[in-house]
Amino acid sequence: KKKTPIWFLYGLAVIMLAVFVFQMLFPTNLGKVFDKYAQNTVEISVTLVSSDGENVSYHTDSDEKMTSFSQWAHKQTMRNRSLADGISAETSEKKEFNFAIKAADGSYSAIVIDERGFVHVGAELYKISGNVDSFIEEMVEQFESWK
Repeated sequence: KKKTPIWFLYGLAVIMLAVFVFQMLFPTNLGKVFDKYAQNTVEISVTLVSSDGENVSYHTDSDEKMTSFSQWAHKQTMRNRSLADGISAETSEKKEFNFAIKAADGSYSAIVIDERGFVHVGAELYKISGNVDSFIEEMVEQFESWK
């Protein structure tokens, strides 16, 4: 039998550790992710979905309000997480903010932010840094200004 060389295993461990340290030292922000999916945006709809039936929708097609949201989002730091971190027993009972971002060409992009501070973007998962409750309150204030 051929055995994997020990230097290869050590090298792999060092690379994994370096990626982890890089992600911890250099967080991203919600604005970068939002801007990536909101290029040429013509409208944004956000639906708050919860298990208790408290479903509320927010919608804007105002460039000024979308720019204001983007500027706010750039101030919100978050860190990349493993997809497994987003799974819990309370998953079916949590509130989620589902973003539907419509581009000028008619295509849609989606971002989901849940009440635990996880940001689901495609196959990536991020966790909001800092106080999640104040983040959610500020985000809802942004949405309320859309009415």
